[in-house]
Amino acid sequence: MHPESIMKHIDLYLEIMFSKSPLSRDEREMMAVIVSKSNGCDYCVQHHVQALQHYWKKHEKIQNLIRDYNSANLSASEKLLCEFAKHL
Repeated sequence: MHPESIMKHIDLYLEIMFSKSPLSRDEREMMAVIVSKSNGCDYCVQHHVQALQHYWKKHEKIQNLIRDYNSANLSASEKLLCEFAKHL
C-alpha cells in the first residue's frame, strides 16, 4: 500500500471538484461522467451520476448524457464541455 499516493489522489479530486472555479459543480460532475465513461469506469460513472442527480434532478437527462450527450438536451456550452471532457 502507498497511503501517500491515496492522499495525493484525494487532494487532486478535491481540488478539481470543489475548489474555486469558473465551472459550476454540476458542470464539473457532468464532465466527470463523460470522463469516467470514456475511461470505462462504471463505478466512477455511477459516483458522478449520483452527484449530478443532486443538481439536475432529471433522471432521463442524465441517462441520455451517459448514452450520448448530444441527445441530452444540453446547452451549447454544456455540449462543448462534454466534448472537451471526452477528449481529455
